[in-house]
Amino acid sequence: MRTSNKVDLLEVFGDREKEVIIRVLERYQISEIIDIKKIKTAYKVETNKEILCLKKMKTGVKRTKNLSGFVEELTRLGFYNTPKYVKTLDGKIFVKYKDITFYAIEWIDSCECNLDNIVDAQKCMQTLAKFHLASSKIDSKKMKLKNNIKNWPQIFNYNIIELEKFKKIIKSKRLKNEFDLAYLKFIDNYISRGSLSLKILNNSNYYLLYKLALDNKTLCQDNFHFESSLIKGEQSYILDLSSIVIDLQINEVSKIIRKLMNKNEYQWDFSKAKILIEAYNSENKLTKADVGAMLALIIFPHKFCKLGEKRYIKYKNWNEIKYMHNLNRFIKYNELQQEFIEDYLNFISDYV
Repeated sequence: MRTSNKVDLLEVFGDREKEVIIRVLERYQISEIIDIKKIKTAYKVETNKEILCLKKMKTGVKRTKNLSGFVEELTRLGFYNTPKYVKTLDGKIFVKYKDITFYAIEWIDSCECNLDNIVDAQKCMQTLAKFHLASSKIDSKKMKLKNNIKNWPQIFNYNIIELEKFKKIIKSKRLKNEFDLAYLKFIDNYISRGSLSLKILNNSNYYLLYKLALDNKTLCQDNFHFESSLIKGEQSYILDLSSIVIDLQINEVSKIIRKLMNKNEYQWDFSKAKILIEAYNSENKLTKADVGAMLALIIFPHKFCKLGEKRYIKYKNWNEIKYMHNLNRFIKYNELQQEFIEDYLNFISDYV
C-alpha cells in the first residue's frame, strides 16, 4: 500500500495517531490512500477505489461479529440503508492494534438528518419501517440481545398511583412554593390523561401485541437517534445498529413521534404526526391496534411523572429555577396536546 503525496495527515491529527491509522489500513485491500480526515471519532479514508469509514470499536469483538452478520442478513433481505462492514485481507471484520480494535464500514457520502425538516423526518421514518420489516424476517434468538419489552399497562397504572401520591404530599405541605403550586395545578389533568392512555392501551389489544413481540423477538434500536441517520438524495441511512434490542416496534415509532412533537417546529401538530405515520405506512403498514396503542404511548405524561418523582421521592438536589424550567417545558404544550389527542382519536376511528 502506498500513500499519495496529496495526503497531509499532520494537518488533521498528530504523528502518533497517523502512524496507528496507517498501520491499521495496511490490513485492508488498499493499494493507494488519497486522503484521510478525522471527523468526530471516525476517520474518512479516501482510496483510489473507494471511500471507507474507519472507527474504533465500542462494543466487544463478538458483538461486532454479530452486527456484521446482521447487516449481511439485512442486505440479503433487500435492506441496503445501512453501511456494510469491510473485511480485511484475511477475511476478518476488525483489526487489533495493541489495546485498540478498529473496524471499517462503507462511507456514505451524505449529510446528517435535519430534525427540523419534516421531509428529512419522513425519509427516516420510511427507512425505519424498512428496517423493521427486514429485521422481522431474521432469527434474532441467536443474537443474545437485551429484551426491552415493557409491560406498559402495569407501568402506566403504577405512575398514575404515584401521581396521586405526589398530590397528597403537596396538599399536606403547610408552605407551598412556586413549583408545588404549579405542579398541583396540572396534576389532575395529567392523572386524567394517564388514565385515558391506560384505557386506550387496554382497548387496543396491547397484550396481544406484547405477546407477539415476545414470541417473535422483534428488533428495534434502543434509542433511535436522528443524529446517526444520514440523508443522501431521496434515501436515508441508519449509521449505527450497535444499540439494537428486542422491543415492540410501535414503541420505537411512538418515541420518535413524541420526541419530534415536543420540538418548536412541530408543537404537537397532529397533521405532522400523520405525515410521519403515513411515511412509515408506505413501507410497513401499521394495524388499527398498532396506531391505537401508539397514541397511548405518545400522550402518557412520562416526563411529568419523572419530574414529580425527582422532586417528591428522590429529592433531587436541583435549584427552584431548574425545577420550574423543566416543568414549564412540559406544561407549555398542554392545550396543544389535548387538541392532538382529539385529532388522533378521530384519525383512529377512520383508520383502515
